[in-house]
Amino acid sequence: MKLRMTALVLLALYGWPASTYAQVDAGVATSFEQLRVLAAAGDTVRLTDTFFSPVSGRIDRLTSSTLSLVVNGIRHDFGPSDVTAIWAPKTDSLADGARRGFRIGAALGLLSMVACMGECGSTLADAAMNAATFAALGAGIGVGMDARDRETKDHLIYRRPAASGARLTITPQQTGMMMSVRF
Repeated sequence: MKLRMTALVLLALYGWPASTYAQVDAGVATSFEQLRVLAAAGDTVRLTDTFFSPVSGRIDRLTSSTLSLVVNGIRHDFGPSDVTAIWAPKTDSLADGARRGFRIGAALGLLSMVACMGECGSTLADAAMNAATFAALGAGIGVGMDARDRETKDHLIYRRPAASGARLTITPQQTGMMMSVRF
């Protein structure tokens, strides 16, 4: 019974089984001028043009009005109206693994002390020391697991601002789709 409870707490704290952890990117540029803060010459990016065709290449030059991309040795120039979105590769941080491992370790340390509080004759100081030890071990294990599963994912760095005028929005619902048009 104690093993099952510990396993459930461990899974709940770690967020299992989530193979991809969605992160909301706060820094998304809406102009090439803003994009210059997030990307520079030599960076590899993937973009979609106005026809939603994917294009991947290395940035040759980026100004407030032009993005020059080298694709298979050929330079392509894009203006802000030619690009709908741009993604750049980003390597996952090990900090989230450390945080998860720390929380799991601390919880397991406290659970183990609570489980034997009456039988072992331990004090609150013992519980705190046990929780700290398990938290440190958990953080190390979390970093190791995160490093093992570390991968590079594309994240959005540029989105063309919505044009003024009519806007069509399609939202999936449980029973179908909801469509709205705004002017």
